[in-house]
Amino acid sequence: MEKKTIAAGLVAVIVIGAAGFTLLDVNLGGGNGGADDGGDNGGNSGEMLPEPGNGTTVYFFWGDGCPYCAEEKQFLEELDSQNDDLKVKMYEVYYSERNQELFRNTAELYGTSARGVPATFLGQEYWRGYNERTGTRIEQKVEECLEQGCESPLER
Repeated sequence: MEKKTIAAGLVAVIVIGAAGFTLLDVNLGGGNGGADDGGDNGGNSGEMLPEPGNGTTVYFFWGDGCPYCAEEKQFLEELDSQNDDLKVKMYEVYYSERNQELFRNTAELYGTSARGVPATFLGQEYWRGYNERTGTRIEQKVEECLEQGCESPLER
């Protein structure tokens, strides 16, 4: 009986340890793929600084497990792959305190709050939530910014 208890305890420690390493991986740089999984999910250093002269940048805040986020993420990845002058920076906020802080700071610069995801920032505009209509508006704004340029509150 004692061997079974020890074995069960050992299995529990291994399972809990594996779960902890998985969360650690998500928090410290395990990527989820994508256009540019900014911040703690690989891609870039997590800084939000605009990159002058490098085209148009979309800042996308999303949550792992959010179905609307997943839909918009796929939409933005496709949009990004079709436009060489477009950069999409993606920040997963459910598991990253640093990305949550970036989200709050970005929202504040746009005069709003970080209330929910998905949230997308481009030029002077932002969108919260996602559906086909939102995708159309984002795509139109991307085209406008690529043609005419767009100043954002992040560049001030």
